[in-house]
Amino acid sequence: MTPGRLRFLRVFALQIAVITAVAAPVRADDYRGKTLRIVVGSSAGGGYDREARLVARHLSRHIPGSPRVVVDNVPGAGGLIAANTFARVTAPDGLTLGYFPLGVLSAQLLGNPAAQYDVTKFEMIGSPYADRTVCVFPASTGITTLERWRTSPRPLKLGSTGRDSIMHVFPALLAGTLGIRSQIITGYKGTTEVRLALASGELDGACQGWGGVKAGWPDRRTINVVVQSGTDHHQELPDVPIAASFATDPDASALLGTTTAAMSLGARFYAFPPGTSASVRSTLTEAFLATMRDPGYAEEAAAAGISNEPVAGDELRARIEALLALPQPLITKLRQMLAR
Repeated sequence: MTPGRLRFLRVFALQIAVITAVAAPVRADDYRGKTLRIVVGSSAGGGYDREARLVARHLSRHIPGSPRVVVDNVPGAGGLIAANTFARVTAPDGLTLGYFPLGVLSAQLLGNPAAQYDVTKFEMIGSPYADRTVCVFPASTGITTLERWRTSPRPLKLGSTGRDSIMHVFPALLAGTLGIRSQIITGYKGTTEVRLALASGELDGACQGWGGVKAGWPDRRTINVVVQSGTDHHQELPDVPIAASFATDPDASALLGTTTAAMSLGARFYAFPPGTSASVRSTLTEAFLATMRDPGYAEEAAAAGISNEPVAGDELRARIEALLALPQPLITKLRQMLAR
């Protein structure tokens, strides 16, 4: 075993220990002297990581007892490694909060056997905003429109963190419904690695949440946003075409429109492991929403280009359950497209 591989395994084991460590359950009304860990299911430096660290800087003062709040990264498989570990926690102590990407939901929706959890049993705290999926290409590629992508003489290489992530799902949908072919390269640990691969020319483009794009490429002149998901234009993307508008049949319209819109609602969410006490969940939900209203948080979020349209835990759970209950024919078609 190489020294690098050995170091990776040691770090990974430490990360897993952070989640599975058993401690005395915290009292919901007093976190004094405690440390609350936010486990991010993606790599450091990416959009999810930046957002979690911003929340961590402001969350403490809204929790009784003002605990220390730290962020740990457990990247891999589009968030499935962190989610699977959460599902195995047998004695949740209220001190480990997860921040998960869409891949955790879509893996369950699509029946991925690697998803060894039921996300509806996670104790939902909330989401900072519903994310819109967009496909972007560095300006240097010359891909300025969806038509230029479609007529490219070669399949363009797009980066993905896993087959269940929106970075794979959305371009696969574009291929299956509109015939816009891509070569999707999976295995990147997070959006940071994808962004670096784009900068080096290793990749041609990527499809990801608009929030992550704004944070990763603050200068819009360096990238071209050629298409967006959902059923209407994002207020910040009035001139970017909606993929569903090109659909030629009802199923394609539903997959590119209502299905991706539903996915955007659960694209990023905070949750405790199953079985966390209702009092802790209630306390942290209130603290999370108070953080979103905090002027200090709002100012930093605006400066970083991070949206601030929070969805509370109960509403988030209802939306996630609705997503997982999509009509079976649509799920079957989606699975067939992703299997190609």
